[in-house]
Amino acid sequence: MEGKKIFFSYARVDAEVAMKIANELLQAGANIWIDQSHIQVGNAWDIEIEKALENSDCLIVLLSPASVASSKVLNEVYYAMDENKSVFPVIIENCRIPIQMRRLQHIDLTSKYEAGFKKLSTALNLSTASVKEDEKLFIKPQQDSKTTETNLGDVNASLYFNHGVKKYEEKDYNGAIEVFSKVIKITPNNSNAYTYRGVAKYALNDYNGAIQDYNKAIEINPAYAITY
Repeated sequence: MEGKKIFFSYARVDAEVAMKIANELLQAGANIWIDQSHIQVGNAWDIEIEKALENSDCLIVLLSPASVASSKVLNEVYYAMDENKSVFPVIIENCRIPIQMRRLQHIDLTSKYEAGFKKLSTALNLSTASVKEDEKLFIKPQQDSKTTETNLGDVNASLYFNHGVKKYEEKDYNGAIEVFSKVIKITPNNSNAYTYRGVAKYALNDYNGAIQDYNKAIEINPAYAITY
């Protein structure tokens, strides 16, 4: 299934876990479509979701109490099933699995993450990335080598960056600062991340912190006029 487009379905409250699992799958070679990364600011959310579902080859759904109670998630899953697309239910938190999905082979990530992730990778015909058992769901982007960081930095940063923009738009400024800080850790020369983090700090009246981030963005990219 490597190279085929995989639609990622999850509940909004599980967004952080979804990002982490998506990163691991990207590292294993999956072609993931996840809203946090692929829907641009200003685009109609429902239209983009529908288009992505239509163009996807299969769907991964993260199962949790929140997702099985979400009509949005269930609609995405049932659409994929009606269209005869492959559906891979992945349990990230113990919950009651909907009847329509009980006949599908599911993958449990709640106990032994490494074993579950290898099972998911095998089902998707991907290379199995190594994930430590004690990290379970809350894994970090792998940093086993400088080569891995170089190849995956832009992908991980893109996923987090869009999540940070959403946090800012929701006026969760502290959350936005935390996410943009992750982007900066992955890609230290990301002037956009410094600028957006500075804007979030400014919204919290942290003017000195905002100025420091603006200055860093200008240092990295003097042509980035928005910072001025």
